[in-house]
This record gives sequence, C-alpha cells and structure tokens, in this order.
Amino acid sequence: MEFEQTQIRGDIVLQSPGTDSLNNEQREVAFATARKVLSFVSTFDTPPTPEVYEVWYRFVEGSNKDVVDQLTFAVNVAKVVTTEHLIDLRTQFLTSSDQQKMSEQVSLELRAAR
Repeated sequence: MEFEQTQIRGDIVLQSPGTDSLNNEQREVAFATARKVLSFVSTFDTPPTPEVYEVWYRFVEGSNKDVVDQLTFAVNVAKVVTTEHLIDLRTQFLTSSDQQKMSEQVSLELRAAR
C-alpha cells in the first residue's frame, strides 16, 4: 500500500511506508478517534462516506464548537442523527479549508484501516 505525502493539521506529514512520521502516541490517538467516529456511524446508522465521517470526526475531536453543540443535543437528548442532518451541519459549519484538511485526514485514516 503506497501513500502520497499528505499534510494533516498543518504539522504531521505521512509518507510512503517505511518513512511514516507518526509517533506511537499520535497513531494511537488517530485510531482511537477513528474507532469513536465509526461507533457513531454505526449507532446512528449513517453511511461512512467522507462527508459524513468528517462531521462525526469534528464532533469526536471537538475542534468545531458549532458541530459539537448541535450533535451533542442530537446524540444525548434527541437521540436521533440522520445523514441529512450531518450533511446540513457540514454545509453550515465546516469551511472549505476545513473540508480540504478533513478530506485528507479521512482518506489517510480509511487507508490505514484497511
């Protein structure tokens, strides 16, 4: 499996196998986050597409307060999250810059999970 050089969060670069720059702690955090994201995907029966995964990822990592606030209510109070709701949140609260960075992150995590 080959990886292109990809920048994540402005400071971590993944390269082809053998030159992986993630340390063990960063790798553990990435996999723990991915597991939590996929748990929400499964619990709420939403498809694990990059767009949906991105919103769940932002929720789990807590980097976007608006997404966190909206999904915290939906998950804990309403106990309903739909794909349409996630797509709406993505459109509303995630900038194109965020979307580009997240798309790169999602691609790398999905490749690593194979």
